[in-house]
Order: sequence, then structure tokens, then C-alpha cells
Amino acid sequence: MKTMIMVLILTTVLLNTLPASAGMFMQVEGQMILQNGKEKPQINAVVNVPITGSLTLTGFGLVKQGWSQFHVGPTWSPSKHCQFGLRAGVEQAHGMWRTAGTLWMGNGTVSSFSVYERGAGGSWYKSVTTVPVLANTRLGLFGQKFAGWGLVVEYKLVHGKVWAAELLRSNETPTVIIALDVTN
Repeated sequence: MKTMIMVLILTTVLLNTLPASAGMFMQVEGQMILQNGKEKPQINAVVNVPITGSLTLTGFGLVKQGWSQFHVGPTWSPSKHCQFGLRAGVEQAHGMWRTAGTLWMGNGTVSSFSVYERGAGGSWYKSVTTVPVLANTRLGLFGQKFAGWGLVVEYKLVHGKVWAAELLRSNETPTVIIALDVTN
């Protein structure tokens, strides 16, 4: 946990001091997943580098105890309200390969993001849809494989957001995810 906090602090300083290329987006997210009485920290990172007006190159990485992955690929924006992404890369598992498909749709009010991953270690998904409820605050529905479905609340910060979700699966104790996103 201390290491995760230090990485987030250093990343925040780095993202706010290094010049980003025009239109480049960087995000680092620290998560604490509380599941079945255990704390499971993880760190995710996303980098989007513009190629053309509607095409970016997206890289995603995740590190947690016993698992890591990285994949990269194009993200296409046919309009300002929609993005499709396809990525391929590696995972820390038997066959080493991993692929992902993403979809984001939003209209200024409703925002919805879904990702489906498949690799040698199996499949995984996450889906989040939120709407504004107060200034800087969004509420929505969150679903993630191995964690369940439930409510998520997000609070916007100057360079990122803090969010939390309580997720339920049948006959199990709830999973709670608390996260800090830092963006450039």
C-alpha cells in the first residue's frame, strides 16, 4: 500500500511537470480493491497519442500482485460522441498474449465506457455508465468480472477524479473499489 501511494505521488508530480505533446492524454489510476476481507492494490496507466483528427494510438498497462499486462492499438473516433478501440499485447500468464476491445459513448450528460479483454489467462470485462448528479459529482452503474455489479460515485478533481464502487455478486460479500485517477 505504501509503495502504491508513493507511485501515485511521483506520477502526479511527473504528469504535472513534463510537457505533453499536443492532444496527448495520460492517466494513472491507483485502485484499492477490498474483496473477501483482503486488500488488493493495483495500478493502471493509459496513454493516448493523436495520429490524425479521429485516430489515436492507445497504450494500457496494469500491475497488481501476481498479474500484469500491457496492450497497445488504435482508437477511432467517428464522432465526438463515440470511440472504438482495439488493442493487442502481452500478459503475465501461460500463453502471454492479450487482446482488448473498447467502446466509449457520451453526450455531455451520459458517459458510458466498456472494455472486453481476452487472453491466455481468460476473459475479463468492465462497464461503467455515469450521469451528473451535483457539481463535479457523477453517479452510475459499474460492472466488472470477478467483482460484480453495483453503484459507482465519481468526484472530479482538477487533474483527475476520485471514485468508489460497491459491487455485488450472488452469495458473496460486496466488493468495494476505491480509486484515484491522475491525468495530465
